[in-house]
Amino acid sequence: MPIVIDASSLLPLALDDEERDYAEAVVMAIAQTPGHVSAIFWWEMWNVMRTNSVLRKRISVEDAGEFLMTLNGLNLSVAAPPVNPKIFGIAVERNLSAYDASYLELAQTLRCPLATRDEQLKAACREAEVSIFLDIAA
Repeated sequence: MPIVIDASSLLPLALDDEERDYAEAVVMAIAQTPGHVSAIFWWEMWNVMRTNSVLRKRISVEDAGEFLMTLNGLNLSVAAPPVNPKIFGIAVERNLSAYDASYLELAQTLRCPLATRDEQLKAACREAEVSIFLDIAA
């Protein structure tokens, strides 16, 4: 079954001080089935890598670049940007950023689980009855 992948679910693969088990499970899953990401996924990843390399010094710029190239090689399908205000409504209703609402909306549209480490997004998924990939709290 395809899964929607939030940026937070893959970020630990780049950072040595983060727990990697969930991210590795996501990578293993998308080796077998399509992974779908929101249209903003790459901007979010580029920004997170810039923040963690340049500002926080958690990863070198070179390693951040290598991580982004590795992500580029994964089985990820990028959704087209939505042309309706549905994401705004989800963001308001579920108290999410528009970025996180875009992942939730994509999972709803595709009727597939969402891979995320974000607790607020997980709570919104549960409220919206959207499955969470490997949800141990379910």
